[in-house]
Amino acid sequence: SEMLRYVLYDSSDEKVSLKKDVEFMQNYMNLMQIRYEDTLKPEVSMTVNDPNLKISPMLFISLLENAYKYGASSLHPCKLIVQLEDDDKGVVYFCIKNTLLTEQEMASKKKGGLGLVNLKKRLDLLYPDKYTFTYGENEDNFYQAEVFISCN
Repeated sequence: SEMLRYVLYDSSDEKVSLKKDVEFMQNYMNLMQIRYEDTLKPEVSMTVNDPNLKISPMLFISLLENAYKYGASSLHPCKLIVQLEDDDKGVVYFCIKNTLLTEQEMASKKKGGLGLVNLKKRLDLLYPDKYTFTYGENEDNFYQAEVFISCN
């Protein structure tokens, strides 16, 4: 119910507190943990240092959804690492890493490819010249997405 309230009422605001956005993501991960409780043990570190910091709502949820869609399996152990932190200059850092599904598992996934493209467009519109966004497979066979946003 908290997730639904956030989507219906808070996410229509131009800016929300980073804390509320983090709570939404934590609720999402709690819900997904029910589905993958036997195979996925997420490592999560999300720290909001400035309770007054505002951010555009639901920026990071597409990255979180992608990590579950393309990295979480109910068939074998998998890993998800989520980090979020803000600093005293109003910079928000978000990083998510996930194991990759097998080719057979990936074949059954519907590939739309719009989440990353849409996030990039939103960042361009909302934070022009105030962000960096990188993503792709890294040397450890993890998929990694990393965002730095200057909110000031």
